[in-house]
Amino acid sequence: MGRLSRMAPPLLRKLMALLLAVAPAAAPAQVRSDDGTPGPDYWQQQVDFDMEVALDPVSGRLAGSALMRYHNRAPAALPEIWLQLDQNRFRADSLSMRRLGPAMDESARAYLREAAPGIRALRIWDRQGNPIAFEVRDTYAKLRLPEALAPGDSVQLRLRWQLNLLDRNRIRARSGYERLADGGRIFLAAQWYPRPAVFHDDGWHLAPFLGQGEFSLEFGDYQVAVTVPASHVVAATGELTNAEAVLTAEERQRLQLAQSGAAQRVSAPGRKGGGSKRWTFRAERVRDFAFVSSAALYWDASSVVLGDRWVLAQAFYPAAGRHLWEPFGRDAIAHTLREFSTRLFPYPWPVASMVNVGGLGMEYPMLGTNAERGHGDVARWDMIGGIIHEVGHNWFPMSVNSNERAYAWMDEGLVCFVEHHVEKAWDEDFLVIYGDPDNLSRYRGQPHQQPLMTPADELTHRIDNAYDYAAAVLNVLRRDVLGPARFDAALAHYAKAWRFKRATATDFFRAMAAASGADLDAFWQEWFYRTQSPAEGAGADAAGLPPKSVPTDRIQPLDEWDHGAG
Repeated sequence: MGRLSRMAPPLLRKLMALLLAVAPAAAPAQVRSDDGTPGPDYWQQQVDFDMEVALDPVSGRLAGSALMRYHNRAPAALPEIWLQLDQNRFRADSLSMRRLGPAMDESARAYLREAAPGIRALRIWDRQGNPIAFEVRDTYAKLRLPEALAPGDSVQLRLRWQLNLLDRNRIRARSGYERLADGGRIFLAAQWYPRPAVFHDDGWHLAPFLGQGEFSLEFGDYQVAVTVPASHVVAATGELTNAEAVLTAEERQRLQLAQSGAAQRVSAPGRKGGGSKRWTFRAERVRDFAFVSSAALYWDASSVVLGDRWVLAQAFYPAAGRHLWEPFGRDAIAHTLREFSTRLFPYPWPVASMVNVGGLGMEYPMLGTNAERGHGDVARWDMIGGIIHEVGHNWFPMSVNSNERAYAWMDEGLVCFVEHHVEKAWDEDFLVIYGDPDNLSRYRGQPHQQPLMTPADELTHRIDNAYDYAAAVLNVLRRDVLGPARFDAALAHYAKAWRFKRATATDFFRAMAAASGADLDAFWQEWFYRTQSPAEGAGADAAGLPPKSVPTDRIQPLDEWDHGAG
């Protein structure tokens, strides 16, 4: 065509230029459809890991190495890759520490200086063994590839690094260890390895990690080997693949019985043996990997039938939590798996584990943590509710992916909404924390209220906003606008449409409206984008009911609840 146009007479060339000028441009890629579902041109990156990590139980140091395979599914070449180094937020010069300012006391600062936190001794090589230079920028590392990674191609990189785990009772850290009263420790490795930042249709997700807005991550397949003292048991993302190498014959027999549905005590503190053992795990289609290691844990297991599959439910806890976790741990996990699967879509993985470890409650694929081991009814409700919450995160955001730093309510609020109903299914008198529409005035119309669409790191009352208020608003939509049947079908439609894909708030709004057949624009504007005056807040209860009485020790301060931290 180009050659013909140059040889054509001037008039013909002008006519051809005019036709090209008025011809319609190529249609833009339809990554997201108007009905809130993934479009025909939807794409996302994939990152697979083969990792080795060793725990030094004396120093609390992790030494890790990995082969990372980054698959570029984007319609653009990538000259560079950004890695997340979340634990760098505890370094003295990080943006997170600078923002904390006087809020962190000097003893904590002194501890962090001594602990030397963050990803350290990081080295990166290409597959030929050539070193790749990188630049650390706060909680990220920018590395320029030897050549741009073309669409459809993949690159293999080798990484090596170290991380000092922190004392979770001294620092509100996701990753770290709890020192028990008898001197034993429970080690939790979370956000412990360099992970690629998200690159999607809105570009690179590079908001610094400040501790409040959580993860935005890519899916991938993992093979991970964890070397720990022989006396330890390990709970991790994924399936244990070498039980014969790390468990005794009796432990293996009990685990096999548990996998067939029988409730079993697989292991207990006091395992014998010197040296170390290497535990191996496999996990497919996950967006993160975490593990817990300790010699102080009881390990209970059973299985629940979900459709035509058995899913292993495992509870790990020290002696101090045995009075709660032995009678309720496995049953609460199994209850959550059944209820969320029925309401949304079947649990997609073969294992679901919960660990009782001090500090913030948190969630990772197939693995959650909960600190509760108190006594009395309130502790029992908090422990069971904490399990429901953290196991529920396997749906939002571990399966239905989202960017919590941009939309905190998209995983916390959605989980809290479903949690509200799953707790009621456990016991109609369950002392529910989150999501009661009759208590909207606890936050709505208050001076500190912020719109639900406020980014996570800008929220001053994150628990009030992204957890309780978001869940209550969704209950208003269910109870007073759409009705339970129409709402539940729409939410399940949204969840199924975005399984193992990355949704935005706009996708959720469109999917709920399209699936329910309702014009919800005014509802989204009022409840997600606006704040209310004190007068409006006082009349916030959608049904005109006075706020329900809730014991004040259950609602003050909201931001300190361990079971809502994750």
